[in-house]
Amino acid sequence: MTDVVDDQGRSLKQIDFKWTGDNGFEAVDYRGNQALIDAARRAHVGRFLLVSAGSAGRKGFLYELSIAPYPWKARAEDYLRASGLDYSIVAAGGLEDGAGGLSGIRVARRTDYLVGPINRADVARVIVACMTDRSCSRKTITAINDPALPPDAWRARLATLPRD
Repeated sequence: MTDVVDDQGRSLKQIDFKWTGDNGFEAVDYRGNQALIDAARRAHVGRFLLVSAGSAGRKGFLYELSIAPYPWKARAEDYLRASGLDYSIVAAGGLEDGAGGLSGIRVARRTDYLVGPINRADVARVIVACMTDRSCSRKTITAINDPALPPDAWRARLATLPRD
């Protein structure tokens, strides 16, 4: 385990881990995350941050096929919630390339299943906020870009979202 420092100089813990199993959806999105969560629990990590997909856990034929990543990502989310670890889960909409911070970000609790695109850079902004903001503890957040919102309005909304 090594120390990682965030952009405000606070020390964060990092676990070195390498997945050597197969690379199918079940193996990576569920068993790989399960192994990481178990390693984090053994290392007494303060908070585990899982990046997932906005459609994980949705009901419907396409979202429940075992040959798709979504049911496996949803199982990993459930495993993390039941692990006893403090956690944040960021479930992003459809990923796009582009500059971050130019469009608003709509954040909501997971059960609201926002559908839409989000820039990878904006997903990173939400992830960093959830790594350092205690109000993200035990929350599953979905995020998409919304040009109708001011670029930083999401931060205040993030704090008001209920815990899982």
